[in-house]
This record gives sequence, C-alpha cells and structure tokens, in this order.
Amino acid sequence: MVNHMKSVLKKVPHYVWWILAIVLLIISILIFYFFIEIPVIKLNGKEQITLSYQDTYKDPGYQVKTKVLQKNIKSCIKTKGNVNTKKIGTYTITYTCNYHHRTFTKKRTIKIVDKKNPELTLKGDNPIYVCPGKELQEPGFQAIDEYDGDLTKNVVIKKLEDGSYEYQVKDSSNNQVIKTRKVEYKDITKPTITLKGPTTLYLTVGSRYPEYGASASDNCDAIGSNNITIKNNVNMNQPGTYSVVYSVKDKSGNESSVTRTVKVSRPAYSGKGKTIYLTFDDGPSGDITPQILDILKEEGVKATFFVINHGSSLDYLIKREHDEGHTVALHSYTHNYGQIYASESAYFNDLRMIQTKVKNIIGVAPTLIRFPGGSSNTVSKFNPGIMTRLTNQVEQQGFDYFDWNIDSEDAGGASSSKEVYDNVTSALRGGNYIVLMHDFSSNYKTLNALRDIIRYGKAQGYTFAALSHNSIKAHHGVNN
Repeated sequence: MVNHMKSVLKKVPHYVWWILAIVLLIISILIFYFFIEIPVIKLNGKEQITLSYQDTYKDPGYQVKTKVLQKNIKSCIKTKGNVNTKKIGTYTITYTCNYHHRTFTKKRTIKIVDKKNPELTLKGDNPIYVCPGKELQEPGFQAIDEYDGDLTKNVVIKKLEDGSYEYQVKDSSNNQVIKTRKVEYKDITKPTITLKGPTTLYLTVGSRYPEYGASASDNCDAIGSNNITIKNNVNMNQPGTYSVVYSVKDKSGNESSVTRTVKVSRPAYSGKGKTIYLTFDDGPSGDITPQILDILKEEGVKATFFVINHGSSLDYLIKREHDEGHTVALHSYTHNYGQIYASESAYFNDLRMIQTKVKNIIGVAPTLIRFPGGSSNTVSKFNPGIMTRLTNQVEQQGFDYFDWNIDSEDAGGASSSKEVYDNVTSALRGGNYIVLMHDFSSNYKTLNALRDIIRYGKAQGYTFAALSHNSIKAHHGVNN
C-alpha cells in the first residue's frame, strides 16, 4: 500500500507541489494575522478605580499594540461610557478596537463612593446647665450630609447613664457621626431683677421719697418682688447723691442686684435772681425750628423744647436741639386732648410713646414734661379730676412737670411779632421766668420777635438757661 502511494506521488507534477506550498503559506499568514497577531489593549492606571463623591475623574488612558510585532494601533480604539462623580454608583468605560474585521474590548470600572461623615451640629450650650430636678429642654440640633442633604430627622438621641445625651446619625453610605451633649443639673444663672419707675430720681430737700419697687424672676425658682431686699440710705433732709440697692438671691445662691440713683438737692428757685427760661412747645417744625436754633446759637442762649411727634422726617431737629446743649423735654405724642385725657393709662401711654421716640433719637429718656394745655387746663373736664390725679402721679413716676409764668400768647392772642415781644418783655419785673412760646410751623411771630426778646433780657441783666430738674417749676393752680 505504501509503495503504491509513493508511486502515485511521483506521478504528481512539480507545479502542483508549488501551488500547495503557496496555499499553505497563505493559510499560515492568515492564521498569524487573524489568530496570533491580534491587538492587545492595555489600560493605564488601575482597571478598578474608587473615587469620592464630587471628586474629578480623568481617564488615565490606554495603549494598544499588536501581540507579536508590537505595532501601535491606538487609533483603532473607541470608548463608550461616562462617569458622574456627583452621583454615587459604579460606572463602566468600555474600550473597543475593531481590527481586521474583528472586535476586541477592555473595560475599566469606576466606583463613586461617599466617604465623608455627615456634619452634626448641636445647638445651644455644650455643656448645658439644667435646673435641678428638671428635664433637658432640647435646644435643637441639625445634621447635614454632603450627598444626602438634610438628615436632621434621622438623628437618634440616647440618654446616657450620667445624664448626658448622645446624638447619632448615619448617611445612605453608612458613614456615621456621634456627638455628646454634656448635661449638668445645676443652676448657674442669676435671677433677673428690674426696677420699676425711673433709674434716676431727682428730688428736693424735704420732699417724700417715693418707693417704686422692683420685680424679679428666676429661671429655676419661683421668686418675685417679695424676695427682694432693699437697702436705702437716702436722706431727704440732706442734699446729695444716694443709692437704693435692690438685691435678690435664688435657692442656689445666685444673686443679682440693681441700683436706683437718687439725687436730692435744694430748690434752685428761691424767689431771687434774674433768669429767663425760654420754652418752645409743639415742635419741631421744618421751617421755624432751624431758624430759632440759629438765633439761639448766635446769641449764646440755651432753651427748652417740649416736643411732640411729627414723624421721622424731623427727628434730626430733635437731635440738633440736644447736640447744641438745649433741653429736650416731653409734651405729647398725639396732642389729642380727647385721647390723652381719656384716662390716666391713656395719658401715660401717650407720654411713654414720646419718651421712647426721643430716647431713640438722643440716647437718653427725658423726664421733664409739660401737660398739653398746662396743668391748669380745662379741656380735660370731660374726665372730672384727672388733672388732680395726674399732677400727683407724674411726680410719683419720676417726672417733673413745668408750666409757665409768662405767656407770649403766640398761639392765641398775639397777632404780630411786636405783640409777642410786648407780651414777654412787659412781664419781666425781676425774678425767674418760664416763658411759653411755640415753634410750630409758620409761627413767624415768635421767630421775628425772638432775637429782640433775648437782647432786651440781656440788657435788663437777665441770664438765660435751659430747664433742669432743679429749675423753677411755675406750677399753675389745677382746675380739674
């Protein structure tokens, strides 16, 4: 059989063998390129990358070469996939090379994770003090996570054996934060004590000291005015500055005190001397008050302005009056007789409103006042006896009220600046005088007479002064 095959092969022409050799070579080349010389995709960096939330992802790149000949065929690569670092998850980037009608791939995995703990904020003090025997009133807390947002509602609170509180919160990635609020059951807060009435009292020798008292409260204990101790060394028979000290102590020994200053002096007015107190009611006004202030400055004279409320646009004039050394005193907020004198509470409500307004402008709360219409007014008779009650009550509450003993009649009888001038100067007969005038809008009668009145007074040997607590009061007889 073998001999037969040898005989047959010898009969095959040589060119057939050459053809077979070429075919085998071609087959070998094809096998090499399609099955051996294939692309090799190599990724730069790691095939599995882990990044934190909101980090920046930059692809490390890749290399592509044929397996045997190491031919660079990087241009064959196409990538697919994207990475969103603002969202937790696992992302895949696929690198694909189509080579000689065959597809080769490599994948890279990117994992975006949240590694950051939530931020847990405990509001209030830490340590915090709680009244003995009481429970903690939770001051509040807040938990914010960079990825999950507000986690406050997920906070778990646990009371510890020592009385402190533990706060725990986890985010969706199981990152956890724990904080402890230390609680001490101890009263370290002083009681609150508040003076009733004025903090400074101006009184004259021989008058009565009015005790207004004080109020007290405490965060832990039930205390009140009956727990207050008062130390009073005021001597109403001797001029001087005295202190009345109000003290209160809680059950834990915390103590607070406030002081009322009492200034006792002799009345400045004794019926002797020659002083003119120029007073202006119902201002300020934008047209008259600035010019009055200019005249007073030029003449070197200080005066007193009993102001009412004209809105905020004229507040600068009240400040100017104060800054230039004049006395800013209180007249009324509304100047509505029917409203002001409806009751004692209505009057004091009106008075406190104008006092607060002035304090906000000049920084101090005036206590010199003038009743609308004066203490002798009859416009209040619709409420019998109210002026009798008010003249007593204002002094008890630390106010000094001033009437006048010369009326310029610029708000009524006088029809010209000459009449204003005559009404004032004709009443000057030596002594101390409080002159009633007005600086309301368009009152040119007073404006045009003012400089001449001042110069007449100076020529007659009078000095000019602003009212103070020790000045002549010139009280009228009360008619209601």
